[in-house]
Amino acid sequence: VPKSDGLHSRPILDARVQNQLFEWERVGRSRFRLLRPLSHARVGVGLGFEGPIALYECDATSYFPSFRWAESLARAHAFRIGGKRYSHLVPAQGCTVMPLVAQSVSAFLAGAPVADAPEAAFIRAHTSIVYDNWLMTGPPALLRARVARFEQRARACGVVLKPNWAEEGVMIS
Repeated sequence: VPKSDGLHSRPILDARVQNQLFEWERVGRSRFRLLRPLSHARVGVGLGFEGPIALYECDATSYFPSFRWAESLARAHAFRIGGKRYSHLVPAQGCTVMPLVAQSVSAFLAGAPVADAPEAAFIRAHTSIVYDNWLMTGPPALLRARVARFEQRARACGVVLKPNWAEEGVMIS
């Protein structure tokens, strides 16, 4: 499916058959949190801080392709075109486990609470995450330090962030 830039596309797979085979009991049917709009706003306005606050938001580019499937998963998420077999070497949109994986990795990268933590924990951490989009707030000096750790973790994991704090990041004091 084409991406908004008109130059790239993303793989989408009708993985209903594979999704039925997924054994949730092995990982525990974890519920991850996407903050409700009011809670997202509470993070955005820096609820609980006095004095100036800073805001940082960013998006990852090609986030799902930065993950690698195990060979068995690549084979399970394969398809045929013209008699030739193709395997997804990276996760395809449509795989039931990927939202949980993305939210969990994103929480780790941001140093945020675990993906199934209560909503209040994310508000206290001044972090909102929606898969590969992050919003963080805090006093400017503390936020700069948090963002530096976040960007370092992202680089170490091969995740490319956009905008980059130093060049295109958004900061409001």
